[in-house]
Amino acid sequence: QSTVDPVSGLATESYLNSRGAQELARARRHQAEISAMVIEIDHYEQLAQWHGAHVAQLVTRKLSKILATKVRQEDTVTQLNDAQFAVLTPSTDLPGCCAFALRMQKAMEKLVMTYREERIRISITAGVASSSVDGLSTVNHLIEVAAQRAEAGRQMGGNRVVADQGEVRPEMVEGLLRQPVSIEHALAQLRLGETAEVAEQLPGLVSALLPLLELVESRLRCGIPIENLRKYKQESESGSGATESS
Repeated sequence: QSTVDPVSGLATESYLNSRGAQELARARRHQAEISAMVIEIDHYEQLAQWHGAHVAQLVTRKLSKILATKVRQEDTVTQLNDAQFAVLTPSTDLPGCCAFALRMQKAMEKLVMTYREERIRISITAGVASSSVDGLSTVNHLIEVAAQRAEAGRQMGGNRVVADQGEVRPEMVEGLLRQPVSIEHALAQLRLGETAEVAEQLPGLVSALLPLLELVESRLRCGIPIENLRKYKQESESGSGATESS
């Protein structure tokens, strides 16, 4: 009955399914998005053959720990097999999920393990699925789609992130994250209590809402600090680009 796998220290598959059903129902009620990714360690069987099962298990545990520290509190991580993990991310759209997968890919690329004076480099392949493009049927469906995309990435040589349109590159995600924010999506996140995630979108939200707020202030004279908002908008536009959430 435990919700935590004693070997990996991550959530059990049964907990992922029950938690996923709850998050899916909440996403339907609030018209929010939910995404999933499946992450695989590249060339795991070869790794075990060349360096032994013990070393391969060390790599698995290392990835498990990295995932556990990188995900948000509301995300759920489960180990599906020796070389494969599933991550369920509520209130996350496809670009946000792809951005997280790319960060994980980069983190593993930087990881170098040493065994008997031999340096071992690790890479991962991730498949990403989201309710916005793959439907809101079941969480198992999202995970299956993500697993199929991870398999496609493995067939292409590994060390890549794959979504509905094929391989995802950093510049593609950056472009998507810079697209105009959705007011409806931000409101749905607030109803779900995702205040921190909405706060990261404030520059885009203020820019989108400023014309409406200017009209409201011109008609009602209710004290909306329009000049402060204009200054905030200008500072945001002159600063760096979109900030990725983790």
